[in-house]
Order: sequence, then structure tokens, then C-alpha cells
Amino acid sequence: MIIKSISDIREITEELIELREGPYRNHVTKPNIMWKKCLEMMSFIYDLSDESLQKIRLHTGFGFFIGSNWSTCYYEKQEIELGIKKLSESRYIEDYNKLTRNISEEYLCSEIDINRSLISIKYNDLFINEDVLRVQSTISNLSCLSDCNINKYLEVGGGYGGLCNQFRKLFKPRQSIIIDHPEVIFWSAVYTFINNPGCSIEIVNDNSKISNSDFVFIPTYFTNVLENEKIDLLVNENSFSEMTSDQVNYYLDTIPFELLYTNNRDKQFMNNELNSLNSLIVKKLKTAPDLSFYEKIYNKSDMHNQKYHMFASKNIELLPDFDHNNICGLTIRTEF
Repeated sequence: MIIKSISDIREITEELIELREGPYRNHVTKPNIMWKKCLEMMSFIYDLSDESLQKIRLHTGFGFFIGSNWSTCYYEKQEIELGIKKLSESRYIEDYNKLTRNISEEYLCSEIDINRSLISIKYNDLFINEDVLRVQSTISNLSCLSDCNINKYLEVGGGYGGLCNQFRKLFKPRQSIIIDHPEVIFWSAVYTFINNPGCSIEIVNDNSKISNSDFVFIPTYFTNVLENEKIDLLVNENSFSEMTSDQVNYYLDTIPFELLYTNNRDKQFMNNELNSLNSLIVKKLKTAPDLSFYEKIYNKSDMHNQKYHMFASKNIELLPDFDHNNICGLTIRTEF
């Protein structure tokens, strides 16, 4: 279905949830224990009017499951604007400069939402907040693909759509695709619709071949519509570690991707349905860097805060050549 309005997104989301709870209720991708709870907490968004949904970006930040809490950035933004704190003293700007020190200006991220001035610190011509830092960490790592022809970009688990929209702006793929639960597609599709006037947007609601739309949103249980596609880059941030082992294997086996970029913990500490994401990945794919790189950095303590940023592929020749010591986002947000 081609999306022409927010009302279209409401209508198709209801249809997709009914399909999941009906004929696809036993599909391997049905929400696991952890995500059932998350989806319940996010359901309030449907009560907002179409007019209120123009500010959907202001509602992201639920426990970091769909976006970062921006209230602390808002507090510091006010301190700077009132002259209580200097811009040079901002921890957000300090972290942003760390994340961007090894990349060219063409890969600098900035909040793109129409309400960005409300939730961001103005820095030169950029708008910086917690989500921009998270996205910049990934974009800085992906900048080593600058010479690659990324025609089709795909995210499994797109959150509110922040990374997908930034990637499209900076790398300009022909098509950007998100696979997610219908309830989360509602968030990312509304966000994308608001911030991309003029772009074509499709939400898949059957097993038909996908269109040539600029953005395509696919409910998890229709992942197989991609079987005849060629996905140049598959990206997953955090959600693989929040899935069951069967779900991770399903996506790795079903999506016809050339190159994977994963930014995940080996195990999400609240998820008891996955023992080790890394073991699943290295069993199927070659990685760069390999796991021995992380053994030099991480110890056994505080494992739930340790992130693994890796490229992976069945074809070792597709793995990018880059300095692994420049990887951003290895641990918690203030360390890189």
C-alpha cells in the first residue's frame, strides 16, 4: 500500500496487527516475551490525533527501545541558551566531536525532524541530541563504505526511523527498507512521512513483490517478500540481541544481503531467549573485526554494557578495510 496520509498509516497498522494475531500468529517473528512488554507500553501513540502526530519525535525515548530520552539534552540546551553554561562545556558537543574526529564533513549527522529546535543543542549549523550521538556513532563506522554502491539499504528493527532517515540523507541509497513489528512501523512510518515530503512510501500488507518506493516498511512476518531482492547493506542496531535465537537465524537466512553491519550486545541482559548473538553470527559469517579484537578490550564484568560493532558477510572480500581502532561506540555512551 502506498502511503498518502497519516490516516493511511493508522489503517494499515491495524490491518497488519490483525494479520499477525490471526494467520501469522505462529510465525517465528512474533514478538517475544521482552518485546510484548515493550509494545504494550508504546500503544498510547494511537490515541493521538493526526495533528498531534506531527510531533511524534517528541514522544520517542522509552527506555531506549525506540529512541533516546531527550529530557537531559533539553535541560542542558536551556542552560546554554540562558548563558548558565558555555557551548564548549556541553557533554553532548564534546561527545559529538569525539565521534566525528576521523570522518569527513559529508558524514556529519544532525537532527532532521521538523521539531528539532525543541530537543537539540544548536552547534554551528547542526542540531545535536542523544539520538544524534547514537546515530553518529554508527554513521562514523559506516563511513568506510564511502566508495561502495549501496543501492538497497535495509534495517531490521528501525526504531522511530532516525538511523534510516540519516543514512538516506548522507549515503543516498536508491531504496531504504525497514522490517519491524507493525506497532513500531507506525512510529517509523509516521516519522518518515512527516520528514520526507515528496518521497514515495510503501507499507507492505501482503506477500506481493515490493514496489520501487523510496521507503518501504515490511512487517516481520512478510520478510520473505525480499527473497528475490539484492540487499547491499543490512543494518541491525540493538534488536538482534533482543530477539530469540530462532528469530536471529531467520533474518540471517531469509534476507539476501551482501554485507551486514551489527551494533549489538552479545546478550541483552533482559532477554532470556538468546544466549549469545556473536556465536550465531560467526557460525554463519566472516566478520571484521573478528571477536579476538574485543577480547583485548573487554573483560568479563559489566558485559551488558559492552557493544560489538562488526561488519559481516559470507564473502570475505566484501568486508571493508578500515582501522579497527577507530571504531566508535564500543561501550557506554561517554566512552568511544
